[in-house]
Amino acid sequence: MKIGIIFTLTQYGGVQTCVISLIKGLNARGIRPTIIWVDEPNPNIIKENNLNVNFEKYYFPFSTAFIAKQKASIRYLIWPFNMVKFSKLKQKYDFIYTFRHNYLQDDDTPYAFYLSGPPFLPQLNPQKGAKKYRFLLFKAIYKLFIKPFYPIYEFSGNTKNTVINAKFTSDLFYEAHDKRLEVVYPSNAFEINTDKGFSNKSGIVFLSRIVPYKRPEMLIELAKKYPDEVFSILGTVESNQEPYYQSLKDLVEKYKLNNVKFVINEKFDVLQKALKDAKIYVFPAVNEHFGITTVEAIMSGTIPFVHNSGGQKEIVDKEELRFNDDEFFDKFDELITASEEKMLKYQEYFYERTKLFSEKTYNKRMLKYIDE
Repeated sequence: MKIGIIFTLTQYGGVQTCVISLIKGLNARGIRPTIIWVDEPNPNIIKENNLNVNFEKYYFPFSTAFIAKQKASIRYLIWPFNMVKFSKLKQKYDFIYTFRHNYLQDDDTPYAFYLSGPPFLPQLNPQKGAKKYRFLLFKAIYKLFIKPFYPIYEFSGNTKNTVINAKFTSDLFYEAHDKRLEVVYPSNAFEINTDKGFSNKSGIVFLSRIVPYKRPEMLIELAKKYPDEVFSILGTVESNQEPYYQSLKDLVEKYKLNNVKFVINEKFDVLQKALKDAKIYVFPAVNEHFGITTVEAIMSGTIPFVHNSGGQKEIVDKEELRFNDDEFFDKFDELITASEEKMLKYQEYFYERTKLFSEKTYNKRMLKYIDE
């Protein structure tokens, strides 16, 4: 059976984890899928996860490296031109999974679309300042001049072909489009850490892509207030985010802190160990669509402390472990001073909860498509 997967595997990320899990599930059935993209998969990712895949290069008019250097509004205007048309693929596939908006089913190839970041949801549009007006301008340009030829930013087709990554995004999508999408929680590549207890754990971590809306600078503010704790900022930095990454390092220098570490673009096993060794995982992003790294932290035995919004509320269902900005420091102080007995109870509770977000649960639903 010939299976195609439209997405990039050049670096680790939340959606990439879903792709990796899907490949593992297909490999277990004796199927070697093909990654369809302009950039070849990262050989380290393939090796570290023992994946068996093919690669079909699909040429885009605009390079992904060029797009990555642009501002978000410009990137969204360019991406429609990099449309993956099913009829233009080199080989005929029995089924295609796509994790990107920029696809066009212009033949009879059956497919499934995993939607992780629905665009044009009015509830998540910028509401003030220059970002609001840039977004409105971009939206007008897209609808007038691009949509008639490259319609990638609106829902089309039958809902049975599309699943979405969280109840949070599903509800927003329903409000915007009056269409209900099935929720399939993202997969993760971690196994539950069976080493219970906190005697060997220390420090606080953040793990995600290093971009402004994830707000890792809030970890630096914590480090300023708690000089006896070590704070680690883990993640990937793309070329267009180098200035922002530098601003974080400048902030650490400005505060003269020696208790902040940056662990950037490291291998999977390094990140896995860092999560396992930490006591608390902090994730300050507002309205994160889901946030699989929080699940990975929990499976590592690390206690989550996340913003009280978005898909994070589905993962962390204990209110005392979620914060609004005005209670960030007070709630963190309660957590950092909690007894070991209380932390162990949190650990046990969340170990059970993470079964909702396992690779097995994810693949059970995603592989149903090729059985139907």
